[in-house]
Amino acid sequence: MRQMGRIIDLGGRKISDLGVQEFYKLIHQVFIDGLICVKNQHLDLDKDFLSVICKLGNTKHITNILRREQDEPNFPQLFRIGNLRVDGTVKKGHKFAEYWHQDGDFWGYPDNFIVQWLLSKYTPKIGGETAFIDGIAALELIETELRDKLLEAEFEFRVNDIEDFKEFKTQDKVFQKRKIKHKTVYKHKILNKNYLYIGYESNVINLKMVQLWVLLNQWIFYYLIHKSLYSQI
Repeated sequence: MRQMGRIIDLGGRKISDLGVQEFYKLIHQVFIDGLICVKNQHLDLDKDFLSVICKLGNTKHITNILRREQDEPNFPQLFRIGNLRVDGTVKKGHKFAEYWHQDGDFWGYPDNFIVQWLLSKYTPKIGGETAFIDGIAALELIETELRDKLLEAEFEFRVNDIEDFKEFKTQDKVFQKRKIKHKTVYKHKILNKNYLYIGYESNVINLKMVQLWVLLNQWIFYYLIHKSLYSQI
């Protein structure tokens, strides 16, 4: 089983200063390790950060559809996760995304295969950790009989079911009500390996799979606690 996560130090250079070959070598490491943490990246949003993420292709603009008061008004590609508003004030009692999910849930296959960038501006002394499940390793550890059944399972992601999103100011009622179908197992586009795809607390489409879904969730949490099947930053 691979060890997920790798810390990379560019020796004081910004990721935006890397040459083409260096940059794509770094990105390939994301697919190999599942997660990388590049240290000491003090990036400007427009000059550095956006220029980097645009090198990979199309960006997904969630905040064009789901607008919140703390999001960057001039950067629809960016989604503020913390409790700080753009003006620097603190949104008291703010909690967001404190549950297992995939950021690709909003789009159907193949658009749900995305590379997520997190840029940390402020690190709290307490809290703020983010954990990531290794879907490839998780699927490899599942017993063959259960793994075969997962190939038949699908689930449905519904934006309106998510409590966090009630604060969004969106005029796109069609998007709010849409239902996106996902498979439980997908083929990794780069590594050509199957991986377990676990979205938000979604509805299993095939009712025969409900018992399977409950068993799967019990299995996941067992390995998260006892087998270190995740990385945390």
